[in-house]
Amino acid sequence: RVAPPAGVPAPRPPADDAQAAAALGGGPAWVSGLLAGVQAALLSVLAVATPALAAYVATSADPANADVPWTRSVGVGAALWLMGHGGVVTAGNAVLTITPLGITALALFAAYASARRSAQPTGSAWGAGVGGYVAAVGAVLLLVGRAGPLGVGPGAVARTLLGATLVGA
Repeated sequence: RVAPPAGVPAPRPPADDAQAAAALGGGPAWVSGLLAGVQAALLSVLAVATPALAAYVATSADPANADVPWTRSVGVGAALWLMGHGGVVTAGNAVLTITPLGITALALFAAYASARRSAQPTGSAWGAGVGGYVAAVGAVLLLVGRAGPLGVGPGAVARTLLGATLVGA
């Protein structure tokens, strides 16, 4: 064996996963899962709401849209994202119950990619990731308000949260 040059520390033997995780993050494993779940929800909702906001910006010069705030376009995008989780949306007297599977696939991919990239492979991280995802969906439910599943009833809210649990898992 060759000794390292003066002033350079000797290499350490490889550590196991728990030691490496503690050295890198210093926090419990469930925190990485929680953050990965919230990250997945935010990435997927932004991927759906951003084009809705862009459509609003593109048509904002139309005088017919003078009284429509930009937050309404974000609400439409968020409601569409909730539909991808099994949510129900009301439009006037109509109730839309279709699930756009492309949005569901986008949410599944975001959950997979975020878990693979950010979460530690432990049971507590998995559970916290699912909980973080469902909590983020619940926050979007509250932000969308009566235009989304909250306007239809508790069954629609339960269906949305069940769909979010399946996507987050």
